[in-house]
Amino acid sequence: MSNYTLLEKIIAIGLTRSPRLKYRLKYIYQKLNYFIFKKKYSYKLNYDLKELDKSAYETFFGYYDKSPENKSGTFIVYHRTNQDTSLPTSPSDYIEIVIKSLITNSERVVDRSYSYNWQQGCRTMWISDSEIVYNMYCIEKDDYFARVYCIDNNSYRDLPCAISDCYENQFAICIDYDRFRKYALDYCYQNRRGPENKNSIKSNEILRLCLKTGNKEILLSIDDLKNFKPNLTMVNAFHTINHIMINSSGDKSIFIHRWYSSSGRRYDRLITFDLVTRLLDAPDEIIGVSHCFWRNDNIIDGYLNVSGKWGYYSIDCRSGTVTMLFEKLKLLGDGHLNYGSKYVIDSYPDRSRMKSLYLFDLENDELQIVGQFLEPLKFYGISRCDLHPRWNLKKNKIYIDSTHTGIRKFYSINF
Repeated sequence: MSNYTLLEKIIAIGLTRSPRLKYRLKYIYQKLNYFIFKKKYSYKLNYDLKELDKSAYETFFGYYDKSPENKSGTFIVYHRTNQDTSLPTSPSDYIEIVIKSLITNSERVVDRSYSYNWQQGCRTMWISDSEIVYNMYCIEKDDYFARVYCIDNNSYRDLPCAISDCYENQFAICIDYDRFRKYALDYCYQNRRGPENKNSIKSNEILRLCLKTGNKEILLSIDDLKNFKPNLTMVNAFHTINHIMINSSGDKSIFIHRWYSSSGRRYDRLITFDLVTRLLDAPDEIIGVSHCFWRNDNIIDGYLNVSGKWGYYSIDCRSGTVTMLFEKLKLLGDGHLNYGSKYVIDSYPDRSRMKSLYLFDLENDELQIVGQFLEPLKFYGISRCDLHPRWNLKKNKIYIDSTHTGIRKFYSINF
């Protein structure tokens, strides 16, 4: 039996009240389990696995909500580094942003960024078929900014804020990555040295940035969230906003409002934010949030705690109803999900440190295991390497990051 039991999961949830103790005990317990249940293989897969950069560099794309492939399927973008990615990131080291042709297999290093993390890279994403955007750090101004690169004319242009998510090449939503330093090092940037820059995003604001002009406006603030359906746990807590995702029409977004008590205990809720009316919503029955994804313009799917029960649920933004996606998925536990012709869902490491990759057919209620991948123990905590599966737009290929060979590498799985 390689999966953790319900009792073990309940104990882990209970230890959330003591996050530092939980971190230490969890590592010791996982190490013990790994040596007992260790597999004789590093990965199993029912399809072809292709390593996309065979150099000695460690390579990865980042988060699960964006495809590394452009719309026409002619290029991919990813990050690479000569660092040991099992170690924490360093502000004195950089990662390269690489664009590779899927037609000729030629590569070009388009830039270097010093503002990044192992979970999301420097938040590189396609904003058109020929343009990418990514986050950078300016040492002279001691501040973060975004840069747009165009393949067609090999041109660059800079924007005044670091982006979190973009709607095509029209606008971005921006947050302050420094704010994660206190409780979420796996998502922060660690470059800024001085006090808050007057020209940067204030740590309590979310901005909308025009990708054409660079103009920016305040969308809402941390104080707005504190005053929206407040409760006692929010008093004297440290608040953050993370995992902003814009729907395919650009009129709605979701994000996780997360706050931490003085002891470090974490609370969170899922916020839906209408970018047209500026109205907020947060279904009261959702009392815990892990990972979400827009299935379409109005339906959000995610691994949520609804009225005390964790599982995969769907939220209809039009009616506000929350329903169990399918009972069968409860057995999978927490994971990252991405929707194409089917759901692709990954898992966290089990007792043997194997992570599973699944396909789920929503219409036929069919669950298929695609493969398993080892995550060595040295990849733990902020240096972990989640599979973060992502469909390409043609829905015939899945991209993943994996460490089953002992280093972080970027792969595709062809169907």
